[in-house]
Amino acid sequence: MRHRKLIIPLLLILSLPLFCKQERPLTVPEESLYKRTSTSEEVMAFLQNLQKRDPKRMKLTLLTYSTERERIPLVIFSRQGVCSPEEMRKLGLRAVLIAANIHAGEVEGKEASLIFLRELAEAPDSQFLEGQVLLFLPLFNRDGNDKWGVERRRDDGPESAGVRFNGQGLDLNRDFVKLESPEVGALVERIFVPWDPILYIDMHTTNGSYHRHPVTYSPQVIPQGDKSLQEYMWKKMLPEVAGEMRREGIDAVPYGNFLDRRDPEKGWLNEAFLGRYSNNYYGLRNRFALLDENYSYAPFEVRIRGAHALLKALLGYTARHGDEMERAARRADRESMESLAGREFGLLFEPEETMKFDLKSFPFRLEEDKSVQPSRFRMVKQEGERVYHLPLFATYKAVKSTRLPGEGYLLPPSQEPAARLLKRHGVAVERLEEGGVWRVRTLRLTGVTPSSQLYQGHYINKIEGEEEEKEISFPKGSFFVPLAQPLSRLAAYMLEPLNPDGLGAWNFFDRVLVKEWEGLWIYPVYKVDVPVVGLREPL
Repeated sequence: MRHRKLIIPLLLILSLPLFCKQERPLTVPEESLYKRTSTSEEVMAFLQNLQKRDPKRMKLTLLTYSTERERIPLVIFSRQGVCSPEEMRKLGLRAVLIAANIHAGEVEGKEASLIFLRELAEAPDSQFLEGQVLLFLPLFNRDGNDKWGVERRRDDGPESAGVRFNGQGLDLNRDFVKLESPEVGALVERIFVPWDPILYIDMHTTNGSYHRHPVTYSPQVIPQGDKSLQEYMWKKMLPEVAGEMRREGIDAVPYGNFLDRRDPEKGWLNEAFLGRYSNNYYGLRNRFALLDENYSYAPFEVRIRGAHALLKALLGYTARHGDEMERAARRADRESMESLAGREFGLLFEPEETMKFDLKSFPFRLEEDKSVQPSRFRMVKQEGERVYHLPLFATYKAVKSTRLPGEGYLLPPSQEPAARLLKRHGVAVERLEEGGVWRVRTLRLTGVTPSSQLYQGHYINKIEGEEEEKEISFPKGSFFVPLAQPLSRLAAYMLEPLNPDGLGAWNFFDRVLVKEWEGLWIYPVYKVDVPVVGLREPL
């Protein structure tokens, strides 16, 4: 009888791992055999379940509310149970940010993030938490996530998914200059500025040129950003990450499309180099960014596995090399503070070769598409496989540039909305407590041409003008934006009058570009090359 009493508890102990395995939370794709993606409520339930299992290390909190008043969840995961950036810095840790679902129809990043979070919760001493705090935004575009529809881009699963835009009808990945959405505004003000992640990972899906790689990637490619950070990613970080993914059985190559559809061997082009895109914007902040574009024609399960493998490789890399990345970023900060003023700043660019790589793809033939008028040729993939050895065009050289101010920019008091927008970005802005006269460089406008069609609620301006020097009196309450600051690249990008993606292009100054009865006037941002003396206080 005594032996029977011992056997029953022993059987319970032996079967405990089986019970735990059965209770392991599954994502919606896993439960549905990769037919479905998760609703917002299912994502929230999954996160709440994980948080209950590991309340010390995993903090489930709120980033902001969407336009439709839905909660946008933020997960903070660390060994130490960090809750704030101040606590993180006190412990000598750094942050890495993973954002998914910015385009809510592009869903495998969302699902891969949930799987990765589950694995973190199951690993008491995960290597991925070494020296770092992981921030997750798996449901960034919650408004778009539940607007279900049929496949919109011939994705190979799931059966249906959400839409690209948020509750305002905005593409959130075009909002990083103007900050018109609650989601992107909160991302910049509540994460980028206070947490200052060393790496930002933005997870997407692409359906461009046909190939056989489930994952494509791109660092920040903005040409006005710090070149050494881009080179570090191309030459050191990404080769190591791609090699680790290959060992996991996942092929990954640089993001892009065929330069010429009629002749694939001409090259592979990444033409998304503007600061309105999240990864490029983050590069202007002197930090590392990685765009993940999973290939939509690969099966849904394969895309999730690919996105998951990329997360593992990237977060393993930052755990091993975070100190090195920090040193590179701080060097870029010093460079921006000390030597950007007075230098040439590119405005218009053309691509140049970055490197060569092998693209696993298909043979193609050209076929005339008469279903559209006028008819056009399209590339049709053929049976079989082919490997193309291609030049990658993902870096850019300036074909038109301007000289930055020697000290900074002056804005009259009427431009307080622009000054406050800069402040939201974390750019240092000062207000003059006393008026004065300064010799400045102005842009005398010769043309302001809005785009013929609306884009993200704006008619994008093409601004033309001639620079001239003059003395101008600035009243008390005017704003000064110094270039001797870490975010000087971002400040210049937003304020340079002829930048086709700056504040002028996005209509921030439309009320004063044309003066009543007098026509075209002066651009209301002034470059000052001499010290702005007098009392100033931070905005």
